[in-house]
Amino acid sequence: MRVVLTGGGTAGHIYPLLSVSEALKKELTNERLEILYLGGRGGLEEEILKETGLPAYFISWGKWRRYWLKRPTALLVNLWDFLRFLLGFLQSFVILLKFRPEVVLAKGGYVSLPVVLAAFFCHVPVITHESDAVMGISNRLIARLAEKVCLSFPVQLYSGLPLQKLVYTGNPIREDFFQKRISKANQKTKPTILVMGGSQGAQPINETIFQMIPEILKIAQVVHLTGKTDFAQAKEIQKKLPPKLGKDYRVFDFVKEEMPQLMQEADLIISRAGANALFEIAAVGKPSILVPLKYAAQDHQTKNALFFQKEKAAVVIPEDELSPKTLFKLIKKMLADQVELQKMSQRAKSLAQPKAAFKIATEVIKLKSV
Repeated sequence: MRVVLTGGGTAGHIYPLLSVSEALKKELTNERLEILYLGGRGGLEEEILKETGLPAYFISWGKWRRYWLKRPTALLVNLWDFLRFLLGFLQSFVILLKFRPEVVLAKGGYVSLPVVLAAFFCHVPVITHESDAVMGISNRLIARLAEKVCLSFPVQLYSGLPLQKLVYTGNPIREDFFQKRISKANQKTKPTILVMGGSQGAQPINETIFQMIPEILKIAQVVHLTGKTDFAQAKEIQKKLPPKLGKDYRVFDFVKEEMPQLMQEADLIISRAGANALFEIAAVGKPSILVPLKYAAQDHQTKNALFFQKEKAAVVIPEDELSPKTLFKLIKKMLADQVELQKMSQRAKSLAQPKAAFKIATEVIKLKSV
């Protein structure tokens, strides 16, 4: 079986596709499987795919800026990006003709659009996956050409698509998030709070933590994933802390392999509300405080976070309401009620979908005969 994977730009588009590729390998052990990844030139996927050894091509792609009426210079950029989109379509068309895939699995994002359009003209069936509780612009367009649309959240949250196309699969994440690990932490005298903001960090969350770190360290250990931008500042703050407090403040710019371990050791997680982060939190079954990205497309992070809050698995603080005082008060309240924390953990765990990658792989295999 020959499958093309396409999507990129952010880790949330790339890692789920890699999880599905591993599931396909396990499901098709008795059949020859060829997987080709089509990503965007200059995107994060170029860096990530180098580590995987997965065959890949990187095509041109373009982004449509909807604010061009307010900012006339954006019209020129849109025209240029439209030409890049056309080039990406031609590149994809040639690659698909040569590779002759039986299915294309798209993950949304602008880089998927030229690939899916080329698949349509090559009569290759398409399946797409939506990570968020609201469908992105690219996926809304792709869904019109797709045979199936796999969803991370329950079907009833989405509208405007034929029900027969929709499949609730969950969001694929790495299997090691579901594997119970032996804690490497020393005997804890205080609870552990993990602060994370996605692969790029989250400056409003970081700044809030920086302002309250001496106070928060009196009641908890803090593991802080800052992202590259704020890492140096965090290290400076760490150095200035009294030794007794400094040992309880661990700072990283970015972690990958250690993430499941850090999340499992946490008693409470403070995070943005991207789909990957949310379902990793669900996989390890941890209570969380969610601060959705204010300017996320279609406000998808708020919708993701509110779903978890509605299920009583998380508490949401809008970015405009985030302050050291508000956050510290909420942390103290949550850590003081261990019974409720345990209930939140169980509710979070119930939202996890351990077989999400295999469910999507099954849908891909079904399309082979379409």
